[in-house]
Amino acid sequence: MRRDPCRWRTPLGQFVSDFGVQRLTRELGSAGLPVTEKAVYHWLAGSHAPRPAHAAVIARVSAGRVSVEDVYRQRESTTRQG
Repeated sequence: MRRDPCRWRTPLGQFVSDFGVQRLTRELGSAGLPVTEKAVYHWLAGSHAPRPAHAAVIARVSAGRVSVEDVYRQRESTTRQG
């Protein structure tokens, strides 16, 4: 399976690419929000959106690189680019 570059060019995609999917799932789990790696890839693909609590943790652990709005723009961004 080839990596679709569109989803990785967004603020969320760039953050997850640098931070790591496994590391993000660990951070979310540590915050009491267990999630699978597959779920993160679904968020990146724009096929699903994370719950607000997940989006808030992503914004927090990104240290300002990603906002909650960026997380929810992922679906629009991947649809428009792809």
